[in-house]
Amino acid sequence: MGTYQHILCAKSLAKLAKEVARLLFPAYGSLYFADAPIGPYFIVSPGDFCVGHVVQGL
Repeated sequence: MGTYQHILCAKSLAKLAKEVARLLFPAYGSLYFADAPIGPYFIVSPGDFCVGHVVQGL
C-alpha cells in the first residue's frame, strides 16, 4: 500500500470514527434478556433485550 493509499485509508477511518461519535444512545448500562429478574430499574426495549442499571466500581 502506497503513501497516498494510507492517507485515503486514514481519512476513511477518521470519517467513520466521526460518524460513530455522533450516534445518540437512548440508554446505557448492562444488556439483559427482557425477562431477566433484574429488578424495577431497567429500560425495556421492544424485542428480546432490555438495558439495566450501570454497575460502577468494578
